[in-house]
Amino acid sequence: MSNSDVVLHVRKALNVQQAKTADPRRILDIAYAFWQSKVLFTAVELDLFTKLAQGPTDLGALTSRLGIHQRSARDFLDALVALGLLDRTPDNHYSNSSEAAAYLVSGTSSYIGDLIKHLNARHYQNWNLLTRALLTGEPQTTLGTESYAAFYADNSAQDIFLRGDQGGVHISKWLNPDFGESSLRHPLFAFCSRVFGSALCLD
Repeated sequence: MSNSDVVLHVRKALNVQQAKTADPRRILDIAYAFWQSKVLFTAVELDLFTKLAQGPTDLGALTSRLGIHQRSARDFLDALVALGLLDRTPDNHYSNSSEAAAYLVSGTSSYIGDLIKHLNARHYQNWNLLTRALLTGEPQTTLGTESYAAFYADNSAQDIFLRGDQGGVHISKWLNPDFGESSLRHPLFAFCSRVFGSALCLD
């Protein structure tokens, strides 16, 4: 057996051993993380947590209040229970978890839903262009050929942008009292700026 054959044999043995001991769960958690994000985005878009602020509500009443179809309502609400955003009683009444009550009920001073709406409306779509950005080296945006001026002439889009921007700054200062220009040097922001263009990362 040649030296190269020995090296190849050792590598194969090591790969087999690593496959037996390595755990793929962290990789799968990363891969499926967008499911969790989209469930949260949709719940905030439907203003679900605000509509539950008055107290526990049964499945039928909550489905009607949200205006969603009954076919997937239970699965959707139970997904929020699994994420720890809703609580469910044995008789199938749903209520906000303590975190949801604190941060996802609109009209409260600690509400962060506007930022989440902004992430859903802009960033979620933009990050779908990551592969294209890496292959072309060009900044990417879901605006296509539209200008930012034309895009934000849409009152609804402009409102989402302004509220989301204000919410992002508020949360950043709350999480980090020293928030400022230095925060824009974070590696993830630097990556986002280079790949997509700084405007995308800021809006």
